[in-house]
Amino acid sequence: MAAAAVSIAASLSASAETPAPAGGDAAAQKPIPTLHCEFKAMSACTPDGDCKEGNEVAGIKVPVKVTVDFENSVVSAVDESGFARTDKFDGVAETADQLVMHGIDGPFGWQLLLHKSTEAASMSFATADSLIGGFGTCSAK
Repeated sequence: MAAAAVSIAASLSASAETPAPAGGDAAAQKPIPTLHCEFKAMSACTPDGDCKEGNEVAGIKVPVKVTVDFENSVVSAVDESGFARTDKFDGVAETADQLVMHGIDGPFGWQLLLHKSTEAASMSFATADSLIGGFGTCSAK
């Protein structure tokens, strides 16, 4: 599950497009800068409601560090072997005051939510029998 979770965290990218401003002037729209995210709190839950939090959850070592590169539509993280892994994400949507990214990687569906007015972020990975989630921050360092 550790490889899948890191793989999912790394696989956040493909349609990093934000809606054009009113009037259709896409040239006036600024690109989204590359974000560096750190998730310091992670939990793993089972269908019976048993959740565990810790420095290593389901084989994922906390903190989890993720880079979100909107220009190239990729998300990168370090896998369990210590090497970088970069993948495309399936979609990005803008809603309320958040960017929502989602995708599928192997048996996992995943989602990354980024608050647009603060550095707050959350991520989750799910299968039919497990849920891994975490809270952290993302900033354009």
